[in-house]
Amino acid sequence: MVVRAIDSTNELARSAFEPGRERRQPRVVIAWEQTRGRGRRGNSWRSPAGGGIYASLAAPVADRAALECLPLLVPVSLCHSLAALGVRGCGLKWPNDLLVDGRKLGGILVEAVSRGGAPAGAVIGVGVNYRRLGPGGLDRPGAGVCDLLEAPPSLASFALRLVGPLLEELARLDAQHTEALIDSYRTLSVHRPGDRLICRIAEETVEGDFTGFDDSGFLCLRGAAGERRISTGEIVEH
Repeated sequence: MVVRAIDSTNELARSAFEPGRERRQPRVVIAWEQTRGRGRRGNSWRSPAGGGIYASLAAPVADRAALECLPLLVPVSLCHSLAALGVRGCGLKWPNDLLVDGRKLGGILVEAVSRGGAPAGAVIGVGVNYRRLGPGGLDRPGAGVCDLLEAPPSLASFALRLVGPLLEELARLDAQHTEALIDSYRTLSVHRPGDRLICRIAEETVEGDFTGFDDSGFLCLRGAAGERRISTGEIVEH
């Protein structure tokens, strides 16, 4: 589904999980503009008309282990697609930011959906800048594909070349491939062993030296109290 303007693509995609509207295949919502785009922790995501890809995928995945792969699969897929377009040096800032030379190019928001206490799937929100956004919209200087490529594709082509491969990856989603996904995520990570990181976990702040990602894909930090494995959170200083 393509819409011109909407408050949030994630909210429309979530309606695919309402009783009586279930689908076996992912539903995709792409908007020209969002008026209330959001990222992690309810942060706003600037979504001006024609400025980027604002897409959400409703992925009906009932297997809990497969669902846990999505925060790894989605950013890895997007990085590979951007590289295929000619974008060089795209890396991943844990857990969900796409960076090029330290500038934010995009972000991902994966929200699990359950019904009756059982997993029903996930809504995957993807925002990637087509044009570089001005100050105030991001927590760091932004990057845009139009600035990174000499001959950028049209916005419509750009959307298809990112969302299409992601849909193919979702069709092959298998929890048994977690090890390969983690290896790919490690390779694309902008964090290096010894980097001093400060993470926000809910209302708690944790600081330590980055030691890598474990076999479950958790971020590992070594601090004064020893090593800590972090499954979800946000890096606020790197």
